[in-house]
Amino acid sequence: FTSVRASKQNKDILVEWKVENELNIHHYDVEKSANGRSFSKVGEQQARGTGTGSYQYSWLDKNAWDGDNYYRIRSVGINSEAKQSQVVKVNMGKLPSSITIFPNPVREDGMLYVNLDNKAAGTYQVKLLNAKGQTVMLKTLNHAGGSSVYSILMDKLVVHGNYLVSITGEDNNNFTFKVVF
Repeated sequence: FTSVRASKQNKDILVEWKVENELNIHHYDVEKSANGRSFSKVGEQQARGTGTGSYQYSWLDKNAWDGDNYYRIRSVGINSEAKQSQVVKVNMGKLPSSITIFPNPVREDGMLYVNLDNKAAGTYQVKLLNAKGQTVMLKTLNHAGGSSVYSILMDKLVVHGNYLVSITGEDNNNFTFKVVF
């Protein structure tokens, strides 16, 4: 999974996900929860991929609940092997938006996740700054609005140490996080 997002569509919620190198995947289950812990299957999409390349899928929840709606995608392989995506949340009420990053410290695999929760659509610049304030990595996230989790693979040249992650949206609001690699 390269991204999973969910966004309000009037009274419904649109769940979208992208995958890379879809090999030996039979289908995707859309799972939903009210508490973020106990999920049940609410939808299914057949896999279209035959190997390399990017594929995008979507599913519309026409039964959105008041309050929090949590979603995750479960890929089911032709050999019944299953893998789960990150969890995304949409609140149908009026909760404030937020940006978070995890894990911190970053694991050995070098993957950093950026969670945009109930954020406006637009581009978000993600900068990794070293202790001297120099930009060592710059990524752009094209956010369709709502809630999404984006995975960013850190450059192999990033050495262990303390860094700042700066995320700036089109509204020029800046969110800064201390992170350890």
